[in-house]
Amino acid sequence: MKKVALSKKTGWRLLLPLMAADGILTYFAGGEANPIWQIFVKRFGFNIFTVLAGFIPALILFYLVTKIGGWLITKVDQYPEGEEIVLTGLVIAYSTWVFYLAFLRPIFGYFGSRSHYRVIPFLMVPLIIYTFWLERRKKTGRTPSAAASFLPELL
Repeated sequence: MKKVALSKKTGWRLLLPLMAADGILTYFAGGEANPIWQIFVKRFGFNIFTVLAGFIPALILFYLVTKIGGWLITKVDQYPEGEEIVLTGLVIAYSTWVFYLAFLRPIFGYFGSRSHYRVIPFLMVPLIIYTFWLERRKKTGRTPSAAASFLPELL
C-alpha cells in the first residue's frame, strides 16, 4: 500500500518547531490558557523559560501517545505504520492549533468564550478528514501497482 503518513523523522521534525511556536505565541499573548500549565506557570512565574519548559512534559506525552496509539493501530486496524499515522495526526492537530493561535485567535478569540476548550471541534475537523481519507485509502487499496493491474483488463 502507498504511504499514508509522514515518516517518523519528518513527523518529529515538524512537531518540534510547532511546539516551540506554541510556547512563543503563548508567551507573547501574555498568559497561559491551559489550566494544566497554568499551575506550573503560577508556581514558577510567567517567563519564556517556564513557558518553553512545558515543552519537555508535552514531548514525553506525545512520545507515549505515539508509541501506544501506534501499537493499537497496528494491532487493531492492521496498518504496519501505526506510529507514523499517530504522529501525522499529532502534526495535523498541532499545526491547526498553531495556525489558530497565530491567525484566527486575534480575530475570533476563543469563539465567544474565555475558554480555549471551544476550539477543540475546530482542531478535530482536519483530523476527521485525515481519518476518513485513511479509511477510504485502506478500503479501496489504491496503489500504483493495483491501478496498473486493472489497466490491461480495461483494454
